[in-house]
Amino acid sequence: MKIYTIRSLTFLMLAIFCGCYLSAKSVYANDETHKFKSIGNARFNFWFDIPDDWKATDKSANGDGYFIDTRNNEIDVRIYGSHVFPESDYYTELKLDPKYSSQRFVFHDGFVGTFLRKDKELIFIRSERDVHIIFFLEGKDEWMKKNEHLIKRIAGSIRFGKKE
Repeated sequence: MKIYTIRSLTFLMLAIFCGCYLSAKSVYANDETHKFKSIGNARFNFWFDIPDDWKATDKSANGDGYFIDTRNNEIDVRIYGSHVFPESDYYTELKLDPKYSSQRFVFHDGFVGTFLRKDKELIFIRSERDVHIIFFLEGKDEWMKKNEHLIKRIAGSIRFGKKE
């Protein structure tokens, strides 16, 4: 009787372990369906990662950031830097605007920033060393939902000073 109990417990533990392993592996594989490349901004000294098949183009006159081509012209994606102006800071005002829902966002390096949502706009803000780094997206809800894991991966990758 003891042998059957031990075998049953062993089988149950093995089934639980394998189930957890397979679940974790499929989530990991889902993140690994895209290769990423790092893009840097010299003016504000920040980096971010985007899927290899997306393009980052600096169309600004002053080198403050990039337009991101997702291969979908109905989606507006940008990332850029801005100086913090204590007397009149647009991004601090956005955080207080009741039209936006606001919540904490934790970047991959543990730094805590802000995530704002209004209608079809998503804004991730990392404020550090008198600089805001803004990751802005606007577009159709279905695209945002379908690409939520990519959006969070890109936003989380925003960092100052170094490529990796």
